Amino acid sequence: MNVVKFNNLIKDFNNFIFDFDGVILNSVEIKNQVFYKFFLKYGNSIAKKIFNYHVQNLGIDRFIKFEHIYNNIIKTKISDKDKLFDTFSDYIMKELFEAQLVSGIEIFLKNLNLNFKKCFIISASPQTELQILLKKNHISNLFINYLGSPNNKYENFNLLMLENDFNINKTIYFGDSVSDYKFAYTNNLKFISVGNELKKYKFSSNYFNILDFDEIKY
Repeated sequence: MNVVKFNNLIKDFNNFIFDFDGVILNSVEIKNQVFYKFFLKYGNSIAKKIFNYHVQNLGIDRFIKFEHIYNNIIKTKISDKDKLFDTFSDYIMKELFEAQLVSGIEIFLKNLNLNFKKCFIISASPQTELQILLKKNHISNLFINYLGSPNNKYENFNLLMLENDFNINKTIYFGDSVSDYKFAYTNNLKFISVGNELKKYKFSSNYFNILDFDEIKY
């Protein structure tokens, strides 16, 4: 895979958009396990099916996932959606408070800020959780804006476009899942994948992959 150089990035791009889980915060495996443990009360077999469904649909809004899980796997109606979502959110936040930032991301963001580049987050995670976790890790000030659910990524990207008048050709997206690549491709954004999930794919000749942000050469 080609080397990603910091000087090339700041020369080519003004707007840097990031997914959150697995890109900013090392939270993917934590969330994977939560989707298993939270549903164990329905039995190990059901919990495993839910875990597999979640892993195969990373980057998708969890509220959409819950509709599928209850309709097609547990096969029962959700009696109180608000209570369910609040309970799940409380459970997952306790776990995520132990998660560490992806290696090198804080230095990378600070260097982008020093070079007057605009940084944003577009994530499938709930907006309130993003706010709490960014502040907990002392990096919320490094972003112009961060947007999560209930809007989906495409809706949030349109909002950012309206508010910031992006030049698409000067904008790049960092993600870690197939849905992130599809999001970038659909919106004509340059894309860099983070982590190991997408290494097996060869999307295009100018596709880049980094394990973490320590791999960016300064």
